Amino acid sequence: MRRNLLPTAEPPIISYLHHAYALSINFAHQQQFLPYFYNNYISLRCYQDIAAYRSYDYFNFYNFTYYPCLTLEQMTADFISDYLKEHVIDFLIRLIDQQFYALLYVDLYYISASRHYQTTHFTHDVFVHGYDNDERQLYLKGFLKNGSFGNYQVSYDDFIAANANGHAHFSWQNYVNLFKFDNGDYPFDIGYLKTQVRDYLQARNPQTDTLPFIRPSGRFNQPTNFGIATYDSMQEYFKLLRSGELSNDIRPVQVIWEHKKIMLDRLAYLHEQGYLQNLSLHEQYKEVKHKAEMTRSLYLKFERRQDMALIDTMSQFMEEAKQLEVKVLEKLLTTLS
Repeated sequence: MRRNLLPTAEPPIISYLHHAYALSINFAHQQQFLPYFYNNYISLRCYQDIAAYRSYDYFNFYNFTYYPCLTLEQMTADFISDYLKEHVIDFLIRLIDQQFYALLYVDLYYISASRHYQTTHFTHDVFVHGYDNDERQLYLKGFLKNGSFGNYQVSYDDFIAANANGHAHFSWQNYVNLFKFDNGDYPFDIGYLKTQVRDYLQARNPQTDTLPFIRPSGRFNQPTNFGIATYDSMQEYFKLLRSGELSNDIRPVQVIWEHKKIMLDRLAYLHEQGYLQNLSLHEQYKEVKHKAEMTRSLYLKFERRQDMALIDTMSQFMEEAKQLEVKVLEKLLTTLS
């Protein structure tokens, strides 16, 4: 084929790329994927010792899998390194023609859409979903120079250079990951949703009943806050910002905002599917989303101004959002019972 562009869609989560890449594929198949999506992405988790784990994935959605509804195949990059260095474009073309999306690690110094372009050698993951032999370019999705998440193109020659100069600094960077959408059946389970919402309100590890061999803190070695208790984590996060112990990091407020957007859409979905007779809970929850949205907007101002008064306002918004969310979700469980 001269050109092949696998379908992708705008993902509802971009706070972490492992969510964004997978959801870009899944949301291109919304009819099949939405029942799974609204049955999940309910729980949140955060390490209690934020200061110690600030360089890690400390605040995130908490799902059983990061790659739902996808067939995942992995191969060790070292095993095919010689082939990849010389034939990476042919390799990707063959994969895409077999309906596989590819995630591999390259040096962003050679990727013109990246903020590291010709300034910093930085090995990072890239997500390839198409090619054009006439234009001699690959199609990718990821973060752009302006910080937005979107589509971009890379010439074959630039990608060959980026791939040849990428170096694995962590164990997970030594893999090539291949994804294909699984055309399975993913029915919506209202009982499972109620369990997830109940666990969220009780700040319980959602895996406690499903996987009893896991420690109470979850699959992590360190104590972890779950569900509604992540609002306490947000207050700790603001405290660390005030004291200067934590540098600017938008991820927590971005995750909170994305979580509330998804929860609002979930309430509309429950109405569409006949589980809720009206949109009253949806209307009430809009204020929760608004508080999270305002917190995110204020954080962006804080990054520019470093005005500590903004932190106090964000902290207040989060406390108000917590109180409102508890009321709406408790009503939801009563309505669904």
